[in-house]
Amino acid sequence: MAKPLSREQRAWLEELGGIVGGAPVELEEEQDEVPAGASRSGRVRSLVGDPGPADKEGLVGFGPADIPGAVVEKVLGKLTATCMINNNTQQTLRVDSASLSEIDDDSGKTMGIAHGEFQEFPPSQIKADDQGSRFVAANKETDLLIVKVRTAGIEGFVRYFIDDKKTAWVLHFNNPRVGSNSADARLEGPNAANFETPKVAQGGGNDAKFLYVLNPKGGAVPPNPNPNPNPGPNPATDFASSCLIQVLNKTQQKLTLKTAKHERGDFMVRPKPSLEAGEFDDAIVSIETPRAEDDGCKGFLEYAIGEPQTGVWRVDWDNPEGKKNTADATISPASATMDSLAVISQGDENVRVNFTLRETGGAAPVTPTPVTPIPVPPIPTPVTPTSTPPKTRQPTLRVGDKSPDGWVEYLQERLNDLDGAGLKVDGDFGKGTLAAVLKFQQSRNLQADGTVGNQTWAALRDATPEAPSTDGRKPHTFVQKGPQARWNDEKERAIYQTSFDEMLLFLVSVGTEPIDSFSVDVTVTAPGMPASTQSFPIGAPDKTPATGSGSFHSLKMRDFRKRFPSKKPGAKITDYVIVAVLPQALSGEGWTGSIVEAS
Repeated sequence: MAKPLSREQRAWLEELGGIVGGAPVELEEEQDEVPAGASRSGRVRSLVGDPGPADKEGLVGFGPADIPGAVVEKVLGKLTATCMINNNTQQTLRVDSASLSEIDDDSGKTMGIAHGEFQEFPPSQIKADDQGSRFVAANKETDLLIVKVRTAGIEGFVRYFIDDKKTAWVLHFNNPRVGSNSADARLEGPNAANFETPKVAQGGGNDAKFLYVLNPKGGAVPPNPNPNPNPGPNPATDFASSCLIQVLNKTQQKLTLKTAKHERGDFMVRPKPSLEAGEFDDAIVSIETPRAEDDGCKGFLEYAIGEPQTGVWRVDWDNPEGKKNTADATISPASATMDSLAVISQGDENVRVNFTLRETGGAAPVTPTPVTPIPVPPIPTPVTPTSTPPKTRQPTLRVGDKSPDGWVEYLQERLNDLDGAGLKVDGDFGKGTLAAVLKFQQSRNLQADGTVGNQTWAALRDATPEAPSTDGRKPHTFVQKGPQARWNDEKERAIYQTSFDEMLLFLVSVGTEPIDSFSVDVTVTAPGMPASTQSFPIGAPDKTPATGSGSFHSLKMRDFRKRFPSKKPGAKITDYVIVAVLPQALSGEGWTGSIVEAS
């Protein structure tokens, strides 16, 4: 039996009717008496032209084939909400497990996701001075009338506890199917006054991005329930610089992104690959690299103008900590028909930067957030590189590497697993390993240069591709000192051994010290139950190469169903949801994926 139309589905259908036929769609309410064979859900009748005979599902006048392709994405397409979190306090934030549940309440009084589902779950904890945490939600597919559509939007409420007094930070995000995106945050509890009013930056569109920022009030560090007995010098004065960047193309030319780089800092949200005439990108976020030697964020973008290319538009921004912010925009070669504008506000966090490329004599540039233009000195070209290599998730490996940290062994194992390379795992990047790397790169349509950089590692680890680059160090100089670990494959499935009631995840040691003594926090959501977080020891390795480096470990979660019982007896193990996070000391890398059952 079909369900009655919800309020949001009705709003969606009314909008659909207006788009398809230029007139609204009338909804005939359910009747107590329904003819045999007819649907009990609300019936839809188009007001455009003469209605045709009702189909078996009660849809009259139009069907999916009648919807113009240009509007399919608007009314049927997938919606996402990427929520990025900056914790600029000295507190460790811990998620309220209720926030991970699906709820039927959008009042904000109940924590959880009211519409949609999590694609990446909120981190179970966010460390002090962490500017890289995030979670992602998407709307669900719905059986409506004769088609499967995504009529609903996304809305949720996620709560993080700031201290042991239950002082809480509540994050609200909303990307509705009909209407504008919105986001807000609030503080609750006894120590809420110790923090500034929460800041939220938001973007529009189907793929919405929201940035939430938590700051201590007045720069003072609030009381920490677990104080560090050896605190660093003046932690309260270390502000994390960040820029919210908008690029506006007010020309008749297409702009194609050629380069996006930082001299200091990293992208939290990268720019779009291209901008059509009249299009803008207002979701670019540049942030300071946590705990880097150089404070602040400084970077640039270069766009090719036109197809074929007639010039290059370069935009630069510099947000140095505690100093004047500057921005610049230049066209090369200089153009008599175009000019550009760069505007930047002052401050350290969430600094607004607006870049506009316009045709001479056209309309004045649009700046959604008015700021006062600041005269800026020209930035020298080329920019002199700093001595600090850019932050990467992995080193760049080349022929001749024999690092003692296990990265070469890990590379050889991945090539054996994925391509059957048959390499001896000896930690020596020799001719055999080079040949296997070149073959792997060619088969994945990567740049076949024998150098294992960001994109090759992404393909080896089934990870999100990063910008093509290296770690910025001189060849053969990188050694990952101390304990360090990665998940063997970012999308590798967990294995549940039924006979032992044991769940397994797989990781590899890529540092110079063992990881046996560390534990991993694992958050499990059993069917019908709230999320529960427990810690599991890594323990001794399953396999260690002859070199003694690059050990492979199985994270063994024994008595799994006993620890995480489902509400419904006999629920499928594949219906469980697992989120695991390595300790920050080992990398802080997260894992979430599917489960396969083995006897």
